[in-house]
Amino acid sequence: MDIEKNIEKIRADFPILKRTMSNYPVDYLDNCATTLKPRQMIDTVVNYYTYLGANAHRGDYEMSAQVDFHYEEARKRTAQFIHAASEKEIVFTSGSTESLNILAMAITNQKLQEGDVVLSTQSEHASSVLPWLEAGESKGVEVRFIPLTPEGKVTVENFLSVLDEKVKVVAIAQVSNVLGYEAPVKEIARICREKGILTVIDGAQSVAHLPVDVQDLDIDFFVFSAHKMCGPTGIGVLWGRFALLE
Repeated sequence: MDIEKNIEKIRADFPILKRTMSNYPVDYLDNCATTLKPRQMIDTVVNYYTYLGANAHRGDYEMSAQVDFHYEEARKRTAQFIHAASEKEIVFTSGSTESLNILAMAITNQKLQEGDVVLSTQSEHASSVLPWLEAGESKGVEVRFIPLTPEGKVTVENFLSVLDEKVKVVAIAQVSNVLGYEAPVKEIARICREKGILTVIDGAQSVAHLPVDVQDLDIDFFVFSAHKMCGPTGIGVLWGRFALLE
């Protein structure tokens, strides 16, 4: 009975679940694609459009100053959420896709040379592979894939099997959007750190379900989207070590 009460309490936070389709309650099972929005988030967005509405960092008046405060408070909370060293390491984007595209273009243009290799896997989201292919085409940067186990898992052993001196970037998901397996990111990042290889981690599927500590993972970049964790569509995060962002 307690479980049923808890479920009903949770469902009550999501207005869309009060709808019915063909006289049946809505049961939503597509959270990996995008989550439904709770009343608390909807009310906060409505409050902004109703009582604030000004741009952040683009006005010298009280309403804009209030938006500035809330905007930077969100940056601080985001940094705390993933245990970043500083809120200065948080970059807001439109989502994981834009974050990954920014990183692929910036790293390729500024760090990579002809013959360098980016390691990824064939189970990655297209947003984590296609930007590297496109960005590297003009510079002769190659994208290679870490072999997966028969079950579709990324392992340290398979990673080491394709690691050589040409590898300069490893771009993988912490949790696969295809099969849901968790990659051994911390172990791979340790090896990359020893060899001076940059790590770009897609956290879109992991950040809502796993505790994420980017400093403990010892990675270089981490991206995720709000819409997969009960937040608004059109907001994303690009975290990076401050020295690299500079």
